[in-house]
Amino acid sequence: PDLVLVLKPQIGTVLPSLLDRLGDSKDSVREQDQALLLKIMELIASPQYVWDRMLGGFKHKNFRTREGVCLCLIATLNTYGAHSLTLSKIVPHICNLLGDPNSQVRDAAMNSLVDIYRHVGERVRADLSKKGLPQSRLNVIFTKFDEVQKSGTMIQTSADKNFDDEDSVDGNRPSSASSSTSSKAVPSSRKGVNMGTTRRPGTTTPGTKLAGSAKEGAGAVDEEDFIKAFVDVPTVQIYSSRDLEESINKIREILSDDKHDWEQRIA
Repeated sequence: PDLVLVLKPQIGTVLPSLLDRLGDSKDSVREQDQALLLKIMELIASPQYVWDRMLGGFKHKNFRTREGVCLCLIATLNTYGAHSLTLSKIVPHICNLLGDPNSQVRDAAMNSLVDIYRHVGERVRADLSKKGLPQSRLNVIFTKFDEVQKSGTMIQTSADKNFDDEDSVDGNRPSSASSSTSSKAVPSSRKGVNMGTTRRPGTTTPGTKLAGSAKEGAGAVDEEDFIKAFVDVPTVQIYSSRDLEESINKIREILSDDKHDWEQRIA
């Protein structure tokens, strides 16, 4: 079976620990943690799928984690592009951090907005004007936007649209292509973190049939049933290597018991 189908439902259970490590006291741990998060976005789930489950990090009690989430957002934009994210869901959280008690968090939040502007353009300026931010803070933000625009580092390529447009909030993705463009598509020129070129070959999209039109054939199943067979299973609580060994031994004993029918052994 495709390992991705097994790992994707578990993302929600590991993200809290990964968010905590974004606030680790060691630089090397924070960097490796961010690299792992980006790798998950490449190999297991789309960037937006992961970020939907990371939004709580913007309110984390550890200021380093709040800062790290902003830095991870910048890395995500530079690796996968703005089209991979629904930025309208993320920007309000960044705006809240502009008033954070910690100066490092405030700076990281500001840099996040500037990087979003680099990718999306004037839609961000229009959107921020509606957020109720103090005019003095808006002036600082817009000044930085102007500096980026004059520096020639803008990478926005699409026509300017309203940032609140539900069909165009996914960064630079045109609304007409939203139904046909995969949320995991990677820009041809990546920046920032080097994630390699490993891709998942031969995956199918939800709703497609396995083995062509074999649904009509005896014993054939569609992809939805196939996935359920791997994820709709009882949860086993394992907290140590000893727990793991005991669980495996128990499974082996049950499966090797030839005194019971196979259906009873796997029930």
